[in-house]
Amino acid sequence: MMNKNILIKILIAAVVVVLVGVIAFFVVNKVVGGEEPTTLSSELVAPSVTVPGGDNAANEADSTQAWNETETLVQGIEMQSTTPERPDEQPGEVETLADPEMIDTADLAVKDRVLLVINLQNKLSAEYVPHLEETVNDSGVFLEAQAAEAFMEMYKAALGQGLTLTPYSGYVSFDRQQSRYNTLVEEYTDMGYSEKEAQALAARKILPAGCSEHNAGLAVDLGSNRADFTDSAEYKWLVKNAAKYGFIERYTAGNEDETGVEAAPWHWRYVGSAAMAEAINDSGLSFEEWMEDEYPYWEEPEATEESTSLADDETVTDEDEENIESDDETTSAEDATEELETEEEIEGVIIDLDEQ
Repeated sequence: MMNKNILIKILIAAVVVVLVGVIAFFVVNKVVGGEEPTTLSSELVAPSVTVPGGDNAANEADSTQAWNETETLVQGIEMQSTTPERPDEQPGEVETLADPEMIDTADLAVKDRVLLVINLQNKLSAEYVPHLEETVNDSGVFLEAQAAEAFMEMYKAALGQGLTLTPYSGYVSFDRQQSRYNTLVEEYTDMGYSEKEAQALAARKILPAGCSEHNAGLAVDLGSNRADFTDSAEYKWLVKNAAKYGFIERYTAGNEDETGVEAAPWHWRYVGSAAMAEAINDSGLSFEEWMEDEYPYWEEPEATEESTSLADDETVTDEDEENIESDDETTSAEDATEELETEEEIEGVIIDLDEQ
């Protein structure tokens, strides 16, 4: 009888040990690495990087890019993590959005795609995808190739001054953009606004897919350790220097009526050249106004006769030099002929006067 009781106790102890081991396994697994992270992190694979109108033969091998978007770093115009404040307009007072026109990018020249006016009136097709390159190594932030190169030049220049331009949002896929926008729309509808009113209010902060420059890889959002980016040393440096690298502050305070978007000092748009960026800044106009009213009549300084003369060209060939010398000799001969003719005319006039 005693042996039977001992056997039962041994079995019970064994079962308890097994249960404790199983429970311990699940607890350790959950704490160490089995639990999903609290921040939303998802791997996004960019679709084809073909640029309409561009030369992509050299980029066919790396036609996709993958990266992680960490939502905890995203703020401002492209991400609204908290419930927005109620607007001044009450339900029934909000002006709704008109349908945007689709931008025709079929025959878009390479140099023109960086000047696209992308907003609530001009929408990119979901098929438009830029050729992406990463900005800062391992940052997970990508931009259109030209913009990425220019940003890195600006980044290094700022770094030389002891400032770090931290990129936290660059290219955003259409699906991700629309998801962010829809989330904010829902928050406004929960406040009592109609669907169309909520869409218009949300668009002041987060643009719908196709209407955002992030979908073209032409805009980068920058962060700092300051709650108000305008108080940061990085922002002050950007105001003075960003144009040198082809970037403008896209959504400035005071231009909300023209842009349709609230001021966003962290959002910087690449426009292709320092001359263009500086001209836009000097005008005080929004990008929309500049492209409509000034750009059609604007001549980039680098394209003037003074900057394209052979005297300024360091790649002058021997043949060019011979042609220049030949032209100079021809010009000298013509000048000599003109001088001789002028002297004969003067002599003729003097002779006529003598005869009179």
